Amino acid sequence: FRAITIAAVILVVLGSNRFSRVEAVEHHGYDADMRGNRDACLSCHNDKIAKSHSNCMPVCLFGKSHPDNKVYPPPNRKSDFKPVAVAENNGIMFIDGKMDCLSCHSLLVKSRYHLRINNWEKQICYACHQKLGTATGG
Repeated sequence: FRAITIAAVILVVLGSNRFSRVEAVEHHGYDADMRGNRDACLSCHNDKIAKSHSNCMPVCLFGKSHPDNKVYPPPNRKSDFKPVAVAENNGIMFIDGKMDCLSCHSLLVKSRYHLRINNWEKQICYACHQKLGTATGG
C-alpha cells in the first residue's frame, strides 16, 4: 500500500508539472504562458526587459479606451460591440470572459506585434466593435 501511495504522489507531482507547461511557449528567448494575464505580460513588457506596451498606445489606446481585465462586452455598451461568440469567431480570445493583452495578441503568431488578426483596414478593431469611435467601454 505504501509503494502505491508513493507512486501516486510521484505521478501527481510529475503530472502537474507536465500539465503546467502545456501552455508554455517560447517568446523572444523566454518561456511564456500563452494564456497568461496582463501582469504576466507586463513582467517583461515594462521597458526593462522588453519594450513597454505603450508602443501600442497610439494605435489601440489599451488601458485607457481598452480597459484591461474588464468584462466583454461592457455591460452599459453592449449594442456598440459584437457578441462574444462573433468576436471569438473573428479571432479574439477572452480570458474568463474578460479583455486582456492576449485578447488581441497571440504568442503563437511570430509576426511583429503578435496580432491574432491582420490589422489591414483595422480588421482587429472591427473584430469587436460595431463601428469605430465606440472604444470606451467604461
